[in-house]
Amino acid sequence: MGSAFLRKIAGIELAERLLNGGALVGILGVFLPWISGEWPREEPLNYAGFQSYTAMHGIGILALNAFILSMTLIPLAGGPHIVTKQKKNVLRLLASSQAVILTLLALSVLTSITFEFSRMGIRFGIYVSLLGNLLTAFEAFYKWQEQQEQQVRSFFHYEESPMIAPLPASPTPSTNEYPLANSGRGIRR
Repeated sequence: MGSAFLRKIAGIELAERLLNGGALVGILGVFLPWISGEWPREEPLNYAGFQSYTAMHGIGILALNAFILSMTLIPLAGGPHIVTKQKKNVLRLLASSQAVILTLLALSVLTSITFEFSRMGIRFGIYVSLLGNLLTAFEAFYKWQEQQEQQVRSFFHYEESPMIAPLPASPTPSTNEYPLANSGRGIRR
């Protein structure tokens, strides 16, 4: 069962793999440290995306990326499709855009905290999450554009009807068709 699931994942197209890989990186970034340092008169601290002031941002980023992953992984595992094929790319684009916005909001909160307390610093976890969410958003936009192009092409694509017979081939001109033109006895001026 596990090897069949891995074969299905390996059979996914590259853009789909990048999109889901970006969502995984976005989830991983939530578990990595976002801010660390010392509060005044306290021990050193190290906070991930679920802790401190950015807890709701981290939970939102995790939920949105999990939703994006579930749209691909549940059908591959044999489960039902969560959304229709027509809405899939639009929902991915909206969810990934929201995740990018939440990550930028969390980064602005952390930046204001580090300006107030000089012993606090922003760590790599939020940047990992931001890169993963940006990759997911760009790939979701690419997939959405691809779907729009395919819809336009299918709208303007006309099937040829088998009832229309092909036109007959045009006859080749013979040299005797215009006898006076070749004999030199044509009209003279």
